[in-house]
Amino acid sequence: MSDALRVAIVHYHLRGGGVTRVIEHALSAALTKNVKPVVLHGDRDSSSPALEHAVAVAGLEYASQESFDDVSGILADMRTAARSKLGAQPDVWHFHNHSLGKTLIVPRLVQRMSEEGDKLLLQIHDFPEDGRPDLYRQLLQGIGSNGSLGHMLYPRGSHVHYAALNSRDLEFIIKSGADRANAHLLPNPVQSPTDALTTTPDNSRPLVLYATRAIRRKNIGEFLLWAALSDGESRYGITSAPESPIALQHYRRWQDFADELRLPVEFNMGAAHAFPDLIAQSSQLVTTSVAEGFGLAFLEPWLANRFLVGRNLPDITRDFSMNGVNLDHLYERLDVPLQWIGQDILCERLQGSLQDYYAAYGRPFPQDSVVEALSAMSRNGMVDFGRLDETMQERIITQVHHSPDARREILPRTLAQADSTPGLVDQNRITIQNAFDLESYGAHLALIYGVVAASPVEKPRALSAELMLEAFLDPKRFTLLRT
Repeated sequence: MSDALRVAIVHYHLRGGGVTRVIEHALSAALTKNVKPVVLHGDRDSSSPALEHAVAVAGLEYASQESFDDVSGILADMRTAARSKLGAQPDVWHFHNHSLGKTLIVPRLVQRMSEEGDKLLLQIHDFPEDGRPDLYRQLLQGIGSNGSLGHMLYPRGSHVHYAALNSRDLEFIIKSGADRANAHLLPNPVQSPTDALTTTPDNSRPLVLYATRAIRRKNIGEFLLWAALSDGESRYGITSAPESPIALQHYRRWQDFADELRLPVEFNMGAAHAFPDLIAQSSQLVTTSVAEGFGLAFLEPWLANRFLVGRNLPDITRDFSMNGVNLDHLYERLDVPLQWIGQDILCERLQGSLQDYYAAYGRPFPQDSVVEALSAMSRNGMVDFGRLDETMQERIITQVHHSPDARREILPRTLAQADSTPGLVDQNRITIQNAFDLESYGAHLALIYGVVAASPVEKPRALSAELMLEAFLDPKRFTLLRT
């Protein structure tokens, strides 16, 4: 057997969350693929299984301003920590979310390491350009112009590689200047959120469950619209409340609204029920989200033997479809009559929101952006409910709740039913188990590590931060729920 590849995985923390779970999966997979790993982190949760292979390095956490300039010291500590676990310097440095903007020290480290010839794999789960203007502004203020930002966030060189969770993000990276050979699609492995269920739920009053933390982009109003359209025999439940004060304001507004209309919706069910019990009670799971990163919500329900209904996000799910996952029964739009809102009112709202959105990113306002956004969200006198803000959504839900005639004008009129596609749960479960299992993920990750380790070193340049931002700010992608 050839010598194991030495890999240092770097992240701000090992606290609970999606990225930490991906790191834990990477460790499980790498250890069977002739890879010797170490995890360098700033903050941690003592319950993480990754701690067995982890070393804390002061300065990697969501850092204070005082540590921004201590690149040399932190990098020296990282090299010492990696060598202590691996016995030598890493063949590959695997960074997670280096460019997000929660701290400036990590992108500075990445820039320095690219200049010093370290072999880098930069895996981006979340982009500051994608609905996170506060983080982007912090980066601009701390780093400087967009030109400088490219060198700091997105170094380009034969020894610098990128990994994206989905093909949309991968294409954005390539369009920003990355060589296709240095840009890799690396979807997450998928495991069931609970043991596969063989229990049959109580169908006397079925539970339609939205297994999510109810932040704005999860489009809670659309979930409430389906509750308003229901026959009254089903229950609708949301598992978790958000944590941030701003998100809680929107959440409590929906709670009050649902109470006012007496909608059959229960909020924060996870506070009183264990998650596996909620899945077991559910007749089907639902997603109405308007933005996702990898898209676990489209895969995990099938592994728990539950039918998934709701909104499709083709930019995210096309990778799943290419692997054989059948999501044809999900809708891509939920159209309601534009006259219920009024085109002039919608255009006025778009004008103000788009101006604010571009200003938040320090970009001039394109005059044709309102027309482009409107043409993307409306067609044939109808508008996509998920592109509207809470005020507009409340107006539509109220109208539908009080008018049976209004219900007939919505397309689609009902959520899909499991009996309309018999056998789909089993089909999708088997497909997902085969295409996104930990074994396949480990083999793919080890292959990428080998490519990175074998890459020649060259003087780094930069991807275009301008092109990256333009890709995400495209007004055709705009939704009022992400302002």
